[in-house]
Amino acid sequence: MFIEQPISRYIPSTKASKRSFEELFDPSPCRKLVNLADIVKEGKSLAIHTSYAKTLHNQRNPITQAKEKMLPIEYKQYKAWVGGAIMPTIDWKNSRKTVELPQNEKSHFKKQVRVIREIYDNPHITRTDACWFMSKFGYMIPPIEAVVMVRTAQRKYVSDREGLTEMELAELETARNIVQVTMDILEKRSVG
Repeated sequence: MFIEQPISRYIPSTKASKRSFEELFDPSPCRKLVNLADIVKEGKSLAIHTSYAKTLHNQRNPITQAKEKMLPIEYKQYKAWVGGAIMPTIDWKNSRKTVELPQNEKSHFKKQVRVIREIYDNPHITRTDACWFMSKFGYMIPPIEAVVMVRTAQRKYVSDREGLTEMELAELETARNIVQVTMDILEKRSVG
């Protein structure tokens, strides 16, 4: 005897819906986002709807992703640091500068301090040490920023994978990439 079970509306559909020519090629990112939101409201899969075009988790490398976002000078100096370049010698006991950061920069500054500690293999470097260092060695800001990008990408990669199924990870990456593509389009339009 066969009993049909109702399919939960939260299980994503495994079939991509047919889309109109206008929907496929409409240059309006807002309308496209509304259409994508409707797909989610219907309990369908963004990853399936986009034919997994924006799910890269099988090939994702957080270091490569960070390198792609680096400015050329950041990339060049990051490669030098990874390659074992000798960093400036610093007297951390006598190198301090009082700092009061704007509220919106405190989080990023904490990341920079952690990276300076890593670069110098010294867990005792303080915020004032780091502030002094960046004010005196401005040319060291690019590799610091590059390592911040790498560490941020690595943390994001690990946190993305924790407790998620492959399908959930595909959905998350698809949604993030849709937002990024939209932001890129809007940025290009505002510049042009």
